[in-house]
Amino acid sequence: MKETIRWVALVFLVQLCTFAQSPPLTHVDYTIEGTAPPIRSVYRCMESLEGQVYSIEKTNECLANILRTGYFVEGHVETKRDHTGAVEIQFFLHAPKLKVTQLDFDVRDDFRRALMEWLDKDPERLRLGSIDSSHAEAPTENGIKAFFLANGYRAVISLRRELNYDTGTAKLTYKIFTGAPAPKEAVLPPYREDCDDVVHGLNLTDVDDFVPLTLVKRLLQINAASCFDDQLANADREALEKTGLFKQVDYLVEGEHGSRSISLAIKGKPLRVASISVDKFGNPVDISSLDTKDLPIHPGEIFHETSMGTCMDYIAKRLGDAGQLANIYHDVRVVNKDQVLVQFDILGFVPAELYVNGKQVPSADVSFTAQFTP
Repeated sequence: MKETIRWVALVFLVQLCTFAQSPPLTHVDYTIEGTAPPIRSVYRCMESLEGQVYSIEKTNECLANILRTGYFVEGHVETKRDHTGAVEIQFFLHAPKLKVTQLDFDVRDDFRRALMEWLDKDPERLRLGSIDSSHAEAPTENGIKAFFLANGYRAVISLRRELNYDTGTAKLTYKIFTGAPAPKEAVLPPYREDCDDVVHGLNLTDVDDFVPLTLVKRLLQINAASCFDDQLANADREALEKTGLFKQVDYLVEGEHGSRSISLAIKGKPLRVASISVDKFGNPVDISSLDTKDLPIHPGEIFHETSMGTCMDYIAKRLGDAGQLANIYHDVRVVNKDQVLVQFDILGFVPAELYVNGKQVPSADVSFTAQFTP
């Protein structure tokens, strides 16, 4: 018995010593001031440090390699241990500040004026004469996204950057590819009035597989991030009930003023697919290789929401194998109380472009293409 106790104690002591002597692993983060080029290879050495055994030599070598690219005027590293004993490596990099001398929005003419007025609501966005940085680009991109969400359109942004460190200038073009109409979504200030009773979540997990989610979202006037309104909530409940498409609709408002959420529990009726179509938008995409007969769902069959994801994965793979860039969406329209139309929308776009001092950076090495799906 004593031998067993000694053996267990010895094993525990060995494990404890091993844990205590284990070399600390690293977590890497960085802060950049100024206009840094979004080139993956410039920062790749930081990725290689993540989760590895801490080495001051490799950390300093990484910093030296980054500064050697010539895109930064100064940089240093700070380290500290977190509560687990891991080493947090923080890179601080200072790049030159490039002034925006050209700022274009390549968008459909019928959207242009409204988009410009919309973006002007945020004083933090990029403007001519401002300094190009991630701090200014983020609200610009978010503003474009919010505009199309609020107006009910699908869109993809692809940014063309021309950074010239010799002249200290930046030229930016936001290429915006718009697709088919989509359910409108709520947006946050400064693009709407602030309110003290915001809907913090819209729970659709209890909606069964017979229910087309795009149809439900199109009927709702209140969704996540909306300002709550009793009358609109009652109108949403009635709109869902009056469709005649669902066996049961439970519309539940939970929480108190200022912390509300909405949960939907909907039991659908079996709906047959009347037809399936594929449309394309945005940058030209060749869809000649697609045949709706190859999709997992066919006309005459019962609609299932889960099959929509399978269909979109199939279309995305076929286009991806052909080297085409596109986002895939689906929509469902009502024919009558027993049938629906299924439409797949293909929104083509081009990759982000980056030019540094007049030379184009290979697209695979560019770290930014803004995409979003309402």
